[in-house]
Amino acid sequence: MERIPSRTRCGECQSRVVGTFCELDDRNLGILDRGKSFHTYKKGQVIFHEGTPALGVYCLRSGRVKASCASGGGKTHILRIHVPGALLGLEDLFAGKVHTTTAETLEEGTACFVDRSLVLEIFAHQPRAAQAIASELARLAQRSQRERTELTLGGVREKVARVLLDLARHHGNTQEKGVLIDVDLTREEIAAMAGTAVETTIRQISAFRDEGILASSGPGLIVLDASRLAQAARAQGQGNSHS
Repeated sequence: MERIPSRTRCGECQSRVVGTFCELDDRNLGILDRGKSFHTYKKGQVIFHEGTPALGVYCLRSGRVKASCASGGGKTHILRIHVPGALLGLEDLFAGKVHTTTAETLEEGTACFVDRSLVLEIFAHQPRAAQAIASELARLAQRSQRERTELTLGGVREKVARVLLDLARHHGNTQEKGVLIDVDLTREEIAAMAGTAVETTIRQISAFRDEGILASSGPGLIVLDASRLAQAARAQGQGNSHS
């Protein structure tokens, strides 16, 4: 039997405990180990492009990955940021034949590729894992609907506030002054997440700094007042869109 390098074994993967594959028993983990391929990615490297064939899923072991898609006028909209444990391309595996997003690394990381046929074979014999997949697909569908709705709510202030609040909640590192948004994003990328123009996004971030809601930390941002940022995230006549 071929010896599997310890650094690539699913049973020893730290992200496994928060991922969908955590439901697999030892036998199916062994099958997964022997059938997958392990890849290392540099910062800024594309894992797959929008419109290319969806041949399987990528289980993110380390690093963070942004998922984006082309929007009107040739612009790019960043939908979300994936963290270790995420299955990249999961929706496309079951819903269509091509990737509907582009996955690009925000930092150096690793991921394992699992062919579509192997995914279907394993989950056909693992009811708990199949249920976990169904739950994850439902969660992703709900999130996508929420994201589409948020793009139409409010002006630049609300949209930028919602993005910053979401980043602080999911990628925040609590410090003495406040919550450091611990992910390397340019102002262009924040604008792409908010669906706003880069120039107006930069002005709005400056306004939040002037109001004492944000502070700069090198190229990064610190949320000084999360409650005021949450208030700013509420569009006219709407409740807070991030829960």
